[in-house]
Amino acid sequence: MSTEPNPSQDPKRLFLFMILSLILITGTNYTLSRLGLLPEREPEAPQAAEADLADPNIKPDAEELADAVDPAGDRSEAASGSDAPVLDSVASAVEEEQDRPAATVDPGVLILGSVEESETDGYHLQVVAEQRGASVRSIRSAQHNAEYQEGEPRKRPMTLVRSVIPEHRPLAVQLLNVTDDGVFRPISDLDRRLWQVLVGGVPFEELDEAAQAEADPVAILRDDQGNEIGQQLSFRTTIREPADLPPVVVTKTYRLLKGTDTVALDLTFELPDGVREPRELLYRLDGPSGIPIEGEWYTHTFRNSYFGKGKEGNTVEVVTYSSYDVAKNPEYYINNVYPTIFAGVENQYFATFLKPEKPADQVAEAVMTVVDADPNELKKADVAVDLISKPVEVEPGSKTTHSYDVFAGPKTETALLPFGAEELGIYRQVGRIPVIGWLLDLIWAIVDPIVALLSVYIIIPLLAGIYSLTETIAGWFGGTRGSYGIAIILLTVVVRLALFPLSRKQAASAKKMQDLAPHMAALREKYKDDREKIAQETFALYRKYGINPLGGCLPVFIQIPIFMTLWRVLNVSVSLRQAQFLWIDNLAAPDMLYKLPFTLPLLGPYFNLLPLGVIGLFLLQMKLFTPPATTPEQEAQQRIMKFMMVFMMLMFYRVPAGLALYFITSSVWSISERLLLPKVSKTPTIGTDGEEGPDRDGKGRGPGGSDKGPDSNGGSGGWLSRKLNDLLQEASKETTYRREELERKRRELERSGASSTPGPGPDPSRSRPNKKKTKPGKRR
Repeated sequence: MSTEPNPSQDPKRLFLFMILSLILITGTNYTLSRLGLLPEREPEAPQAAEADLADPNIKPDAEELADAVDPAGDRSEAASGSDAPVLDSVASAVEEEQDRPAATVDPGVLILGSVEESETDGYHLQVVAEQRGASVRSIRSAQHNAEYQEGEPRKRPMTLVRSVIPEHRPLAVQLLNVTDDGVFRPISDLDRRLWQVLVGGVPFEELDEAAQAEADPVAILRDDQGNEIGQQLSFRTTIREPADLPPVVVTKTYRLLKGTDTVALDLTFELPDGVREPRELLYRLDGPSGIPIEGEWYTHTFRNSYFGKGKEGNTVEVVTYSSYDVAKNPEYYINNVYPTIFAGVENQYFATFLKPEKPADQVAEAVMTVVDADPNELKKADVAVDLISKPVEVEPGSKTTHSYDVFAGPKTETALLPFGAEELGIYRQVGRIPVIGWLLDLIWAIVDPIVALLSVYIIIPLLAGIYSLTETIAGWFGGTRGSYGIAIILLTVVVRLALFPLSRKQAASAKKMQDLAPHMAALREKYKDDREKIAQETFALYRKYGINPLGGCLPVFIQIPIFMTLWRVLNVSVSLRQAQFLWIDNLAAPDMLYKLPFTLPLLGPYFNLLPLGVIGLFLLQMKLFTPPATTPEQEAQQRIMKFMMVFMMLMFYRVPAGLALYFITSSVWSISERLLLPKVSKTPTIGTDGEEGPDRDGKGRGPGGSDKGPDSNGGSGGWLSRKLNDLLQEASKETTYRREELERKRRELERSGASSTPGPGPDPSRSRPNKKKTKPGKRR
C-alpha cells in the first residue's frame, strides 16, 4: 500500500496550485480586458452618504443636525452650555417641518440648460438642482469635455461643480447666529430640508393632481420676439427659527441664459402677510465645490482657492492659496477687510466662483473651507469659499433681494472680462521651496511679471495667429480645424529666427573655441605649473580671435523666459487642452504613448516617448559640439553632465507634450544650424601655429578675401538668399575690429618692408608677411 499523501492533501502541491490558479485568473482577466472582450463593469452602489443625498425623502435626524450645529462633534458640551436652547429650537423646527413636509418633485425635471450637442440648443451649461436645501447637485459644461480616460467615451460633458458631501451642498443657505464670543453658529436646517418647488409662482403641492401631472417647474424665458433665451427654476421655504422671532419667507431662484457660463442666483427675503415686526438675519451661502483635478498623476497644480479683493480705483487684487495650505489651516484664510468682488476655486484651465451684485452691501466676509480632504493627500483636498452675509433687514410689506452670479467656465479673457476677473486667466500659484525660501521668492518676483507679459501679449496672440494660419491651410484641403502641434513647431521656428543673430554668434564662437582646443592644450602643457600664466594666455588667445567665452550664455538666458512662458501657456490655455497631434491626445499633458500595466515611481503609469527624444537630442548636441576635454577637470565635468541627463529625463518625463515638442524642434534647429556652420559661414580656421588659415571654401576671409557670399555680386540668387546673406554678415560683425587691426598691421609691415628693401616691393602673392605659403592641396 502506497504511503504517499493524496495530492489534494499535499500542502506544497496545494500551495503551488493556488499560486498557479491566481496567476492564470489574473492573467486571463488582464488579457481579456486589454482585448476588450470582458463586459463593462456594473456601476458600484452609491455610498451611504451619496445615497442619502440622492434620496430627497430622507430627512436629517437629531444627531446629524447636532453635528451641523457643533462641527467638532462634542454634543454633550454644546447641550450643557449656552447652545442647548439652540439645539432644542432646531429640533423642534425639524419636528414642525416634518409635520408639514413639502411635496417631492421628480428630480429629473429640476434641470436647467443642456449638454446636448445640438447647435440650436445654445446652452453652455447644464444645472442639475436639488430640492433638498434648494442646492445644486452638479453643473456640467457643454463646451468642454471631461479629462480623457481609457475605456470612457472621448466626448463626455465636464463636471465643474458637484456636491461632494451632504454636509456641504453648493449654493445651499444656512441661517446663522452670532454667539457672545463672535462665532457664527447655524440655527436652522435650511441646507438640509426639502424646499417647496414653485410652478408659476405656486408651490407644487398646492396644485391638483391633473395640474401636477402636467406641471413643469422650469420656466422658459423669452425675448420680445418670443424666442427662448433662458430658463428659470424657483424654490421657497419659511424660516421659523428661532421661535421667538417673526418667520421669514425665503425664495431662491436660479436663472440660466443661453450662451453664458454663468448661473444667476437670487435670494429674496420677505415677511408673511400679517407680520408687523421687522426681522434681521444672517446667512451663509456655500460656494461651488468639486472642481476636478486635471492630470492628477502628472500635474503640480491641483486646486487653488482665491479671493478677488476690491481695492481703490475699482481695481481687483486676486490672492490665491493652494488647497494644501487651506487644508492645513482653514481658519486662517478669511477676507473681511476688503470687499469680496468674487471668490472661488480654480484648476489649470477652469474656475468657479461666486460674485455678489453689491459686494459692499451683501457680503461681510468670505471664508475658505475644506469640503473633503484625505489627511495623507492634503494637496488634493476639495476646498470651497463660502460667503457670510451682512445683516439682512426685512421690513413688513417689502422684499429684500441679494443677487449673485455663479461662474463655471474656462479661464479665458472673453469669459472672465464681464466679471472683472480676467487676472485669473494669467495668474499662477507658485509654491515655495523651503531650501531656497526667500531667494526663490525674490527671483520669481522679478521673473514672473516678465513671463506674464510675454504670455499675454506675445506668445498667446502669436500662437493663436499661427493656429489660424494652419486652420486656413487645412480649409484649402477640406479640413475644418487647424493643428496646434504644427502651430507649436512653427512658433518655435519663429522664436529661433528672432534669436538667429545671437544663436549664430553663439555657434560661431563655439566653433572657434572648438578649433582652438589643440592650442589650449598646448598652452596648458607649456605653462602647466603656472595657472595665472595659463589664464592670461588663454584670454589673450580669446581676444586675438574675437571669442567671447560668455557669449554662448546670452541666447540661453533669453530663451529661459520663452520656455517659462510657453510652459505657462500650455498649463493655462484651455485651447491647447485636449489638442491632438499624431498619437498625442492632449498637447497640454504628457504624450502617453502606452499605458503600462503598473505604475512607475516618480514617472507614472504611462510610457512617454517625447521626453526620451528631448534627452536624446541633448546628448547628441553634447557629443557633436562639446570640445574634447583637455584637462581632467573638464573630463569630469563632461561625465557629470552626462549623468545629469538622467535627472533631466526624470524632470522632463511628465512635462506637457507641447513643451517637449518645442524642445525637440529647438534642438533640431540648433543641430542643423551648427552642422551647416562650416558651409554657410566664412569663419576662419585656426592653423597649427595659432594663426588664421584660409577659409573652408579656399577663398579666405582676411584682408585679401571677400566678406560677402556668392549672392552679393550681380544679384545672383533670390531675395531670400540675399536676405540670409545679409543676416549672416550682420551676425559676423563681432570680428570686424579684429580684421581692421590685422589690415592695419599688414599695411605697416608692407610699408616697412618697402622702405628697407630695394626693388619692386613685397611679393603680391603673399597674403600675409612673414608667413610661409601653404602648399597646394594642403590646408592649415
